[in-house]
Amino acid sequence: MAHTDVLDLPLVLLSNRGPVSFDRDASGRTVNRGAGGLVSALSGLAEHLDDAVWVCGAATEEDAAVAREATGQALLVQTHPTPHLVDPRFGDAVPDGPAIKVRMVVTDPAAYADFYSIWSNPILWFVQHGLYGRSLSPVLTQAEHDAFENGYAAVNRAYADAVADEVRARGGKALVLLQDYHFYLVAEHVRQQCPDVVLTHFVHIPWPGPDEWRVLPADIRERLLTGLLGSDVVGFHTRRYARNFVLCAGELLGLPIDLDALTITVGDRTVRARY
Repeated sequence: MAHTDVLDLPLVLLSNRGPVSFDRDASGRTVNRGAGGLVSALSGLAEHLDDAVWVCGAATEEDAAVAREATGQALLVQTHPTPHLVDPRFGDAVPDGPAIKVRMVVTDPAAYADFYSIWSNPILWFVQHGLYGRSLSPVLTQAEHDAFENGYAAVNRAYADAVADEVRARGGKALVLLQDYHFYLVAEHVRQQCPDVVLTHFVHIPWPGPDEWRVLPADIRERLLTGLLGSDVVGFHTRRYARNFVLCAGELLGLPIDLDALTITVGDRTVRARY
């Protein structure tokens, strides 16, 4: 697909934290803008596009209540000057400032705890920052293996289903921007459901070489890599991280790679690592 065609596609964003969160005070439901550089940068993008939706996790009890009220649909939230839910039921059907469509995903609390507190943080974060060495590997018991299957993998499937649903709502074609180490399995699931999608995944933390990934069981690291290779483009902060990713695909999965071009051949597709 040509570069200009990609820019014409609807946009579906996915991140663990969303652009807004809901809460309650004495006056009722409140809306707060999300914090952090990623949220600020992507909010500026999504607010100015005609067709963009942000899929994220329901981080608070009120987020979950809003998601249930929406019955799995995206909601329009005005972000400036005063964040609020744009809802015709309350006489506010048209935003008068920047707004974002937001779809919040509610997952089982135990599965989310396994996904976030056991696998995303600390295991993946530690592996990718080189905090495990050859003589000190993570101790993965059956509990950690179960947490991967019932937590990390299960939550990734739930988010992937929400992303795929939003892509289908846009005719099956969209540019999907996946964010960070929480969602390495999402791209593969989305591609299976929406083969015409354009998938990119940006990894916001370091990507180490193949030896560092060998501290994980072969089946788990292969699933993580294969899931990420469902993307068309995988982005990193530096050339070294991008090169490490390509090397991992070659050494750990046995896939054909081109280190100069930073590409990986996956079946009839070419996955590009970029920085």
